[in-house]
Amino acid sequence: MISNQRPSYAPIASKEDLRLNSLLFNFPTEPVTFWFSKEDRDDVPLTPLTLQLFPSNIETIFPGIGNADTIYTSFTRKLDGFTPLAIDFGDLKNFALVKRYYNREIKHFFSSREVLKIKTAILPRKGLFNVTMYLICTL
Repeated sequence: MISNQRPSYAPIASKEDLRLNSLLFNFPTEPVTFWFSKEDRDDVPLTPLTLQLFPSNIETIFPGIGNADTIYTSFTRKLDGFTPLAIDFGDLKNFALVKRYYNREIKHFFSSREVLKIKTAILPRKGLFNVTMYLICTL
């Protein structure tokens, strides 16, 4: 039996204080040079990359690289002994690597200003006009 009564909802007892922070990125139209090595170093923080994060053109600098291999990157920071490789941010095969790069940039932005004290996650969401937005969620 369907009721004609409207459902009743409990009023919200507290006020919400919502804020939206936006960081604007100039998405590069030209390839960006990242620096890679097969060796880890203790003197500088590096990001390890496994198969899912390998750039689409990694074979040009590391021929025969396999599924079990790990490579290390300093992203755009030039280091001695590292090999440069141009990364096309528009190539969908590089999406996971580019996302990892932007996650690092956002974390560094907030950490260097002593704003970030807790872990965050960057979640891509499709917005109006098919533009990808990133929501920063506190975990």
